[in-house]
Amino acid sequence: MMHGKVRSLIAGALVAAVVAAAGSSSAQAPAEGNRNASPDVPFEQSINPYQGCEHGCIYCYARPSHAYLGLSAGLEFETKIFGKRNAAELLRRELSRPGYRCRLIALGANTDPYQPAEREQRITREILEVLAECNHPVGIVTKSSL
Repeated sequence: MMHGKVRSLIAGALVAAVVAAAGSSSAQAPAEGNRNASPDVPFEQSINPYQGCEHGCIYCYARPSHAYLGLSAGLEFETKIFGKRNAAELLRRELSRPGYRCRLIALGANTDPYQPAEREQRITREILEVLAECNHPVGIVTKSSL
């Protein structure tokens, strides 16, 4: 079973809105936690550095997650991208807790961790640096060439 604090790592993170349109303002909103209990999926915990996805794949199952923020699953999912800026800090704190049990962390199980916003925000890179320092197993799902 996954440690409760990792499960709530992203739930406790505040996210800063980075709207894809130039000159747009920023906002903050809480993100959802990521826990998987399915025996058919090979990981228990995941971190999604971003809420929303600029790739805008019509078939994306993550689109409805924007409704939790009061936004549409359509164009707003593709243009209002929320970066979880303190994810690496929270992850570092959690991994250093006594009793933490090392299990694979999936990066980007809901939205792409290497979408265009990553060029500027570098949240995925910060998370990977923490995981590398701890020699922690990680899996990444992306369709990006970043």
